Amino acid sequence: MKKVFIMAVFITVTMHLNAQQGEIIYTDFDPDLALHVGSYPRDTIWVDFDNDNMSDIFIYYWFSSPSVGVQIVCCNQTVKICRAEEDCDISLLEDWKPNEFYPHLQENYAIRIEKEGMPYYGWFRTYTVFEPFVVNDFCFDKYAFCTIPNYPLLWGQTSLIGVEENRVPNPFATLFPNPAQDRLHLQYSPDVKPAKVELYDLQGHLVRTQSEGIESINLQGLAPGQYLMKVTLEDGKTYSDKVVKE
Repeated sequence: MKKVFIMAVFITVTMHLNAQQGEIIYTDFDPDLALHVGSYPRDTIWVDFDNDNMSDIFIYYWFSSPSVGVQIVCCNQTVKICRAEEDCDISLLEDWKPNEFYPHLQENYAIRIEKEGMPYYGWFRTYTVFEPFVVNDFCFDKYAFCTIPNYPLLWGQTSLIGVEENRVPNPFATLFPNPAQDRLHLQYSPDVKPAKVELYDLQGHLVRTQSEGIESINLQGLAPGQYLMKVTLEDGKTYSDKVVKE
């Protein structure tokens, strides 16, 4: 079997906020990676999203006469993928799967990788090239992966800089003031029942947790900078948002 490996050390463009706050690893292939129908031995695309020298997914054509199709497979149980819409908050997606059959002509995907109990998010795009009555190539176009745990990454986001201009409204709560100095207030939607609020720094360390009085968070004693707030609802669902401490 011929394998098409992604050599990220040569082709990855990394957008930095700074080394302490994490980064988004972004790669746009030129030319795009392609699987060719009917090739023998079969092509396979392997992708290492987080640059840890271990593949996270692989993509290949499978044949079961008279059918032919594409399968995207996660390499281990800590990796899941999900179809996604452009500009959606990936951390809010729920339909995570270990593999995907028959991707559409052009498909947006999100990826979630668990490390030490914390989720890390990324996204990628695929598409199919046709000639009349024949599928020729299945192509892997681009991907991005955020090295900050539980970061509310948007599909299509390639940089940590300037993200606020492109963020979608939080459907569960309104945060104010944000940036905040001593205390952050949360006004929840009427049908939302929060159970716990947690605050993490951008290295993934838990710095605040509250299960009572969760209409506000005490920020006193925290260093100025960016934090990630995670709210767990009574039904077990979670959502995340960015908090700035002045």
